[in-house]
Amino acid sequence: MVVGLLFMLTACGSGTPPAPPTPVPPTPTTAPPSPTTAPSATLRPTSLPPTATTVSSPPTATRTRIPPTTVPTNPPPTATTRAPTRTATPAAGAPDIPSKFPPDGNPKDNQGRLLIQASLVDRGFQPTGMTALTFQVLARLRGQPKDGDGIQSVTFLINDAQGQSVYEHTENSPPYCAFQESSGTTCRTLPARAGLTWRASDNASAGQRMSNGVHTLQVNISGKQDEFWTATFEFRIR
Repeated sequence: MVVGLLFMLTACGSGTPPAPPTPVPPTPTTAPPSPTTAPSATLRPTSLPPTATTVSSPPTATRTRIPPTTVPTNPPPTATTRAPTRTATPAAGAPDIPSKFPPDGNPKDNQGRLLIQASLVDRGFQPTGMTALTFQVLARLRGQPKDGDGIQSVTFLINDAQGQSVYEHTENSPPYCAFQESSGTTCRTLPARAGLTWRASDNASAGQRMSNGVHTLQVNISGKQDEFWTATFEFRIR
């Protein structure tokens, strides 16, 4: 053991002593300055001439001359075309034919008079006998001025001496003629004697033969408001 220690001491004492440690410079605490960034080149806009702004001028108003409107102070009335009214005037001196019985009908006024005023006329009437017939009815509502005022229709019914119906006809406007009109305002005259022919009735295609003797004529008148008038007359055919 002594030998070994000696050997170790010898070994340790021989040789070149170790070199001293190289001092390490202290680490600077100040961080190296950051590299300076070169300033960026700033692009400056090139001065351009200002853009011309076009300002629209307002349109020029064109004055249109409007002619003045003429307003009539009193405009003329509008002309109304009316159909002519047929009015028959019986021949001068045409007598009223008396009815066989007083006229009947309805309604009546507060004095008991029928509201329809009517009469039967014939310019050739002869109580002893006739050879021509021109029966015409004049009818109007009481208080009205003209023939036909307020009247709807007039019907003629003729029976012969045996009581047989020989003629019937209805008129809807004046003049109210038993045998219709020969013109617009004149009633037709029918020759009358035994052997001649009556005009055809409204409901017949041909007239019947005439006979002499006493005949009856019944007249029925209707008003526009449901008024009614009726009367019976007698005449003789020679």
